[in-house]
Amino acid sequence: MTTKYFIDIEQYSLTQYRKILEKSELLPGRRILHEKTKERFDLLTRHGNTNLLMLVQALKSPDKIKQLAKDTGIPADYLTILRREVNRLLPKPVSIADFPDIDKSLIIKLNKKNIKNTLQFFEQCDTKKKRTTLAQEIDIPISVLEELTKLSDLSRIWGVGPIFCRIFYETGTDTIQKVANADAQNLHEQLTEINETKKYTKAKFTVKDVALCIDIAHDLPKTIEI
Repeated sequence: MTTKYFIDIEQYSLTQYRKILEKSELLPGRRILHEKTKERFDLLTRHGNTNLLMLVQALKSPDKIKQLAKDTGIPADYLTILRREVNRLLPKPVSIADFPDIDKSLIIKLNKKNIKNTLQFFEQCDTKKKRTTLAQEIDIPISVLEELTKLSDLSRIWGVGPIFCRIFYETGTDTIQKVANADAQNLHEQLTEINETKKYTKAKFTVKDVALCIDIAHDLPKTIEI
């Protein structure tokens, strides 16, 4: 796992994750996770699952889920849904072509370098030196790669897809570090204003959603060099 891109789940305690989960606006099919959350997470911890890596391993297969349910008394249905929710902390890298307003010629040139998604791009462009080298190799202005670097950085936030990455970028809160330092109310107002002006999405997002993004940004590695 590339810990520079993802949250380091070995260092992410179950208590940290429980607090994130309690703040999350869950889909209807996953709201069971808000039932007896602290009680059930305390049980998981007492059975040796002190960090997210241990929990992921304990929930790795149906047989392991069945055993953990037996050991802890936590319903297997709850653990199955918890497994799906935990996996969202390791989001699938975003296809570069899915970002709004990305020039097609850039996509073609990056494809020739076998750079098709944000993880591949992040590994190649997280420092100024790497971006300068790539810009020269594919004949692209360094400013274009810096923009895509910021979009790729934002894409590491759990729940923030390519469209919302663009909206965050347009507010000037365009890196993980800036999101982590933001005020939820102010940032929500800026995001709403940009979206109403440019009509990127009809999806609704609340101050609580933005606050959750800020919490997650706090826990992500701050590794890009701008």
